[in-house]
Amino acid sequence: MSEFLKTALLAASCADEISMKYFRNDVAVEIKPDQSPVTVADRETERVIIATIKADFPDHGFLGEETGKSSNSSDYVWIIDPIDGTKNFIRNIPLFGTQIALMHKDKLIVGVSSMPAIGELLYAANGEAFLNGKSVRVSDISELAQSAISFAGLNRWPEYIPQANLFNLFSSIDRVRAFGDCYPFHLVATGRLEAVVQSMIHIWDIAALVAIIEAAGGKCTDFSGDQIGIDSTNLLASNGEIHYQILDYLKP
Repeated sequence: MSEFLKTALLAASCADEISMKYFRNDVAVEIKPDQSPVTVADRETERVIIATIKADFPDHGFLGEETGKSSNSSDYVWIIDPIDGTKNFIRNIPLFGTQIALMHKDKLIVGVSSMPAIGELLYAANGEAFLNGKSVRVSDISELAQSAISFAGLNRWPEYIPQANLFNLFSSIDRVRAFGDCYPFHLVATGRLEAVVQSMIHIWDIAALVAIIEAAGGKCTDFSGDQIGIDSTNLLASNGEIHYQILDYLKP
């Protein structure tokens, strides 16, 4: 296990303690300028994640949902979403998780996604992915008609994609699901779902999950088929087998 991954796992464990302390305890909710909610749990978990990582890698950069981007110019940047699924968290729904990724020169090299309320710790480094210490792989289903796909952000669907494309895609697959946040990515990485389609996202929402799914043998691109980067705003994450079949429906 790399030193980077060890530190990321330690940071996630510290964050889990804080988030579970507040979960189902009626935390106060603030609304940020972008109209998304934030709680004291979000802020405390991000602080402890950054402090834990800085203790081992003081020269690295950070990009966090709550604290923004650090001012240093390191080639190593930690990308953090302290509680992915804050809306679930504040409504006492256990589908939320801490997201920690490390990007080196535009390449994601470490990913950790911890969902403490359901007991799932998913992580990846050096081309392997693990769930609670056991190696995981994506499914090998190669037909849309046999696939289960989760969609999120449909109320903010890109205007350049005809809605008819979306409905045609729905009719081509076996099961349509509407899981949000990090949970459906856990399902893809472990072979329980074939793809996730999400729009209107930020890199901190997905960086760790992209690293994990790719390490599990899957594929992640934006809707144009390009590599995921800092400025990506939509994502198709799949088992790889059906990736380009789905992309055909996501083009204008």
